[in-house]
Amino acid sequence: MPQQINLYLTTLRQRRQSFTAQTLAQALLLLLLAGGVLAAVWAWSLQSASASLTQTAHTQDQELNTLRAALAAAQASAGPEQVALQHDLAASRSELAQREQMLFALGQGVYEPGQGHAARLRLVAQSIPDAAWLNGLKLDRQLMELSGFTLAPEALNGWVARLAGSPLLSGQSLSAVKVERVAPAVESSAQAPRWSFQLVSGVAKATPGAAGGKP
Repeated sequence: MPQQINLYLTTLRQRRQSFTAQTLAQALLLLLLAGGVLAAVWAWSLQSASASLTQTAHTQDQELNTLRAALAAAQASAGPEQVALQHDLAASRSELAQREQMLFALGQGVYEPGQGHAARLRLVAQSIPDAAWLNGLKLDRQLMELSGFTLAPEALNGWVARLAGSPLLSGQSLSAVKVERVAPAVESSAQAPRWSFQLVSGVAKATPGAAGGKP
């Protein structure tokens, strides 16, 4: 008669292990240890990065100071070409300022084309007789004084009339015309006589009571 043999033993069955308080404590301890290690690694990385940034900033600061010192040394030891360029620049700025002032004066009507001192000097040079020459000249906006010598005093008549009729002397009048013979240092019949002259043209000054009649 056949028999059945039970080879499965209850002692050989794997028992299920349940989580106990000791197991949970061990797991928590492992988690704490892992977190501490990660925190330490993160703090070390942050400290390393901060130290690297500090070193970089310090290096850049040193380089900047070096560049500033080099620039100051270059300016202190500027060569002749740089000095010449600086002088040229200063001269150009000064000339520009003068031109701007002249342009402003022109805009304000101070200088009128053909009415300045140069035009009056040109009038004198073009109209003076051949027998006369100047040795003194005073000129401003209200006065023109000419002094010199002549070998023919009669030649001054036409010259004075031409000056008086010029528009460049409008508003002025010849207030003085003086002609005197100059005595020669040594009497000689071969020496031609000469005369000194002085012409003064200016704006007539109003006398008190001239506009209102008798006081």
